[in-house]
Amino acid sequence: MGTLRRLPSAPRPDWQARARQIGYTYFRNEDGSPAWREDMRYDFSPQAVQTLRRVTEDLHTLCLRVVDDAINTPGGLDVFHIPPLVQDVVRASWRRDEPFLLGRFDFAWCDGQPKLIEYNADTPATVPESTRMQSLWRAEVAPQAEQMPLDAGRIVARLLQLRAEARVSQTLHIVPYPDNTEDAVHARYYRDWAQQAGLETVQCELRDLEISTRGHLLHKGRVVRSMLRMYPWELMFRDPGARHLAQCGCVFLNPPWTALLSNKALLPVLWQRYPEHPNLLPAGFDPAAVTAHRPGSWYVEKPIHARGGENVRLLKAGRILCAEGGTYGAYPKVYQAFADHSIQGVTASVGAWVIGTVLRALPCGRVLTGLSAIHRPLCPIPSGGAVLSPGCWAGDKTGHGGCPPCATPERLTWREKGEPVQAFLFSSSSSSSSSQSSSSPASNTSSTVTVPVVSPS
Repeated sequence: MGTLRRLPSAPRPDWQARARQIGYTYFRNEDGSPAWREDMRYDFSPQAVQTLRRVTEDLHTLCLRVVDDAINTPGGLDVFHIPPLVQDVVRASWRRDEPFLLGRFDFAWCDGQPKLIEYNADTPATVPESTRMQSLWRAEVAPQAEQMPLDAGRIVARLLQLRAEARVSQTLHIVPYPDNTEDAVHARYYRDWAQQAGLETVQCELRDLEISTRGHLLHKGRVVRSMLRMYPWELMFRDPGARHLAQCGCVFLNPPWTALLSNKALLPVLWQRYPEHPNLLPAGFDPAAVTAHRPGSWYVEKPIHARGGENVRLLKAGRILCAEGGTYGAYPKVYQAFADHSIQGVTASVGAWVIGTVLRALPCGRVLTGLSAIHRPLCPIPSGGAVLSPGCWAGDKTGHGGCPPCATPERLTWREKGEPVQAFLFSSSSSSSSSQSSSSPASNTSSTVTVPVVSPS
């Protein structure tokens, strides 16, 4: 099962200057909290890394089964509250095998087992910190250690593959979320990787996109054939321009079908289809579906769409214990059992990255490359103020670079053939002064920071 520990680490005194040299300038979140922190790290045992690899492969497979069922079952998309106007767009996207670029699972780490919190498979954040920042930290702080950052080389390889297969056009338009500093950095990184893949790139603002009289998507008079966007599907689907999606002829990264994966309705649907799965938390569309499994227990209320923990509430017997504000409160809600996943007083979640898949046949490869962490203060609910840090684990001489060998299919009980390309991001929630574990989730502190992760040999 493996172990996970939180350990102190000496930060580099000049890390901000070094970060600017690699194009990372998002040092603080909108609430003023740091977006990168390296005064601690998380230590993963090889068994923990192996478990995370296996579970990520397994759950990615199960999630794609759920998508396929929703697409091919009458009323299946209604469960996810996909607007009727765009349901055929989602179905066509799946049936055309429109390409997936990358996504991130978020797991709670509970007694040596990861438990799924959500799947950020539409517009996942923390990409710059999970790639270059982690790699630079390792080179300058722990060159002897093995590391598993989100592998930028794999992202470039995926874009190269899509270009070679003519699944994206030669020109890729990159569209960040409007007026968002973090996404501006994301766009800078994506643009560089796309150019490394031999693509021409055009960075544009959402407000500059138009529709031609023939229904094509235009940017300053130029037809947009392929777009990497950071504006989420739940907002695009509800925009007046959504009526043009079916005929616009644009390939989107990530494609419309990923709106099901990033939708919190995925959680109860997974639980209904795979009840008692060891890596799922009880979930439902009403609190009773959760409390029936754990009478008197804590549970979490989530809007089906939300970013950074907005409008998430922690409850017990209908009493609110902790709540985040936000702008997503009008969306339908789902309910999930609360996972007390504190590590030495820090509420922590593990993120596992998946790069590229072949639909139905599933993933096109696998690589385990990184771990990092996020801290969030005041409440055990993840919030928008994320702080990221590097991750690594001690190398050994096993031939696996410090990472245990890949699991064989015979050891996996919930999977089909194929494995995702993946890396790990480690996320945690705490104040920097938190040092003692607490049995009550309401007493945990919660902030967002990424910290180094190491695995002893």
